[in-house]
Amino acid sequence: MKEMRFQPHQKQKEVLNEKARFQAWACGRRWGKTLLANYIVCENSLKAGKKIWLVAPSYDLVRRCWDMVYGHYIREFKPFIKNINNTTGNLKIETIFDSVVEGKSADRPESLVGTGLDLVVMDEASRIKEVAWKQALRPTLMDSQGKMIAISTPRGMNWFHDLFVRGQSGEKDYASFKFPSSTNPYIKKEELDAILQDMPQVMYRQEILAEFIEDAGAMFRKIYDAVKGGFEEPQDNVEYVGGVDPAKYQDFTVIWIARRDNNHCIYKDRFKDIDWTLIKDRIKNASEKYNNAQMFLDSTGVGDPIYDDLDKMGVNIEPYKFTNESKLNLISNLSLMLENSEISYPQDDNLLNELKVYSYEALPSGKYRYQAPEGLHDDDVTALMLCAWGLNNQSEPTITVI
Repeated sequence: MKEMRFQPHQKQKEVLNEKARFQAWACGRRWGKTLLANYIVCENSLKAGKKIWLVAPSYDLVRRCWDMVYGHYIREFKPFIKNINNTTGNLKIETIFDSVVEGKSADRPESLVGTGLDLVVMDEASRIKEVAWKQALRPTLMDSQGKMIAISTPRGMNWFHDLFVRGQSGEKDYASFKFPSSTNPYIKKEELDAILQDMPQVMYRQEILAEFIEDAGAMFRKIYDAVKGGFEEPQDNVEYVGGVDPAKYQDFTVIWIARRDNNHCIYKDRFKDIDWTLIKDRIKNASEKYNNAQMFLDSTGVGDPIYDDLDKMGVNIEPYKFTNESKLNLISNLSLMLENSEISYPQDDNLLNELKVYSYEALPSGKYRYQAPEGLHDDDVTALMLCAWGLNNQSEPTITVI
């Protein structure tokens, strides 16, 4: 029998030797968990009469895993293929040994019911709904006494965490492993050190160190510790800085202004459904009122012409274009300021609610998306992040008493 050209590193070998039916692998990014799991899928598919599913939270993630399996077959196992379908929604490989491998999305758990299976591999398991495992997939393994491997970076204290704990407790048929990214010998220490500098600590602990953290999807901590003081009228000889997230209809335009001498936010304006001319006037008036405050404005998309107009109007304005990297810089800066008690704001329920739910999501590309959950706003957070960025990235002081 031909073997796949795969050389596991030392920690991967430890996992390969495990025979438990139900396994949880909590691993940091780029540890090699998907590659190892797909090796196990391929190896089992070359046995007689096996039914195997590769499951992920969405079709995009299934496709990422499936492309790896498909590539192995095309390169190394082509003589063993009876039929192959590489169409999203119908990912299927049938071998000459009467084994079948299928790629499935868990976005609709009810679609996973019914088929008896010998092996289920769940990639990004911490993002799969609990009902998909307990009510849909677990019963498919009864007849064959089949095996399940759940692989993931941790994401809070959900069912994947419960599975991991069962494996750690020594319970029969359960095993679990925890490997930070650093245990992959092909990842250089200096690369991890660089990531630590760029990534919020809570995110680093989860995504790189593979730690289980409560509310791990949330980006900001100690948000209630920062509540103090109140809003203030402008004072002579005080320098102010602001952040602006502009919007017209669906979202809100939000302005936050803070004192540069103590990083306390003393002014907020939040509004929607008004003309662009009035929006620009309110930004200009806020800046002028607070001693010609330097305003950092999201100049992405609609914000670009708004910045140009405000600049022509003589507003002390700085543009900030959002990219994945530049947004992470904003998040990291505010996150660190909150951790170190370096910024404060008055009691504001809308801001606190937005800070509490603001989260990140790992994408199939390996990058991250940072935003409020679908259907919720993050305008207050964006304006505050821009304000905090201005506090820590000041230009020459420009105090003008109006």
